[in-house]
Amino acid sequence: MSILVSLVPDGNFIALKTLSRRYHCSPRFLMSIELASSFLNGTSPVLYDTDLNNFLSVYYVDAGTLLFRVYWLQNTGKDQLAGHQESFELPAGMLFEAINGNPGKCITNKPAAQCAIIVNPSAQNMIRDLNKPERRALSKALRDNWHWSHAETINLYKDWNSSFCFVSDTISGGLCRHVDMISGRDGKQRERIRYSVHT
Repeated sequence: MSILVSLVPDGNFIALKTLSRRYHCSPRFLMSIELASSFLNGTSPVLYDTDLNNFLSVYYVDAGTLLFRVYWLQNTGKDQLAGHQESFELPAGMLFEAINGNPGKCITNKPAAQCAIIVNPSAQNMIRDLNKPERRALSKALRDNWHWSHAETINLYKDWNSSFCFVSDTISGGLCRHVDMISGRDGKQRERIRYSVHT
């Protein structure tokens, strides 16, 4: 999904706006120049800022690229908030130029979600031994549970009863198979297989 991002200097702030097919034109997020300068100077490893109900975090992807995450929130009444998140990458130079008074626009793509990389020569054989509902449940668990902030390598091993254990540099645990009984539309009880991560 392409996003048009603009950074426009505005006094002691940088006005960030986005435009996309999905979310249309965003409100204006006023980012503190002081916080942005400290971030680019290496004083802080992450830039966090708020503007009304909205939140912003910025991380370095590499030396020349920044990952922006903007949480656009609005009050829906009764102390409830609703909204959406936009993630995009921008050249670090674009933020530097905005700090120095030069506005900029850039069309960027939403970055691919980073997820764990599973390594084990026998993993394919282990997964091939599962039945179709088990493979579907395992695939869903791998998709939903291992989208961490940074990609990481996971060693996957077979455990008991179609369950698995995993080990990485920072975490280890189990990917456990569960069977739940659920009611179908016809009222009949059916088995539902799912996997959950336990650390």
